[in-house]
Amino acid sequence: MKVVCPNCGRKAAVSRELAEYRYNESGLKNVRLKGGVTETTCSECGETYVRVEKEPQLLQVIALGLLMKPGYLTGPEMKFLRAACEMTQAELAAELRHRRETVSERESKLNPKLTMAEEVLFRLVFLRSFHAYLSREGKNHLTDAHREQLSDFSQRFCEFASQVGQRMLRYVIALEEREGLWHLGAAA
Repeated sequence: MKVVCPNCGRKAAVSRELAEYRYNESGLKNVRLKGGVTETTCSECGETYVRVEKEPQLLQVIALGLLMKPGYLTGPEMKFLRAACEMTQAELAAELRHRRETVSERESKLNPKLTMAEEVLFRLVFLRSFHAYLSREGKNHLTDAHREQLSDFSQRFCEFASQVGQRMLRYVIALEEREGLWHLGAAA
């Protein structure tokens, strides 16, 4: 059955549901969608269009998955999360107390080679920014179950970040004491 082409306006296009679709438009190479995608091709102008159902919700579900992903974020994943929070590179750099060029460089690399402390800081900033974005009028497209998942993860991750910070602080103190540069141990 022919439908109207969004490009030329003629009733010469054909639409079909795709069973699986590689969602390269997300900027991530490993996202595949199963269902919810319609492809429209026009025989008159030759254009092909793809429509993804509930795309705003999909993008937020991908962001949630990235935030909860174990291991280190890749540069493209960091870029995706920044975009999901509607942050500029300059805004993210200010939050991290980095230069904008540093954020740009890390986003361009598959492996940005972050330290554990940097990874934790990035995730904390993204979590806070994502929560702030979702709290804005009309911006939250997550289901109640997804919001609960985000809230639970945020709480667990903040506890983890606190533990990492405490371990790092103890390490720094131990290093300083061993070098004879810090004499706080006797006063504490």
